Order: sequence, then C-alpha cells, then structure tokens
Amino acid sequence: MDLANELGAPDGVAIFADIEPTYPVDAAFIEGWYDEIKASNFEPGIYSVFDSGSDLVNTF
Repeated sequence: MDLANELGAPDGVAIFADIEPTYPVDAAFIEGWYDEIKASNFEPGIYSVFDSGSDLVNTF
C-alpha cells in the first residue's frame, strides 16, 4: 500500500494480487491479502487464470 500511496492512487482503488497458474496459493494467502488491503484505503482484488480444477479455483 505504500507504493500505491507514493504513486498517488486515490482511495477506493482496487489493488490486485496477480496469481500465476503455477503459484502455490492457499486459503491463508487469500484471507491475508484480503484482510491487509481491506484494512487500508484500497479495495482488494485477485487476478489469475481461473481454470477449472486449478489450485486457485479450488482454494477460492
């Protein structure tokens, strides 16, 4: 969030985590990402390739 503030991103802008298909993601990562961004002046988002049966889809 420091970088977003330094760049002058306005409050309420979504900041996305870009999860690549081979990135090992779990529920704790998603929950932690959401909690940290939501506690700031920004909105959390996740971007990825949501292939059916992928680890991200199963976790999300």
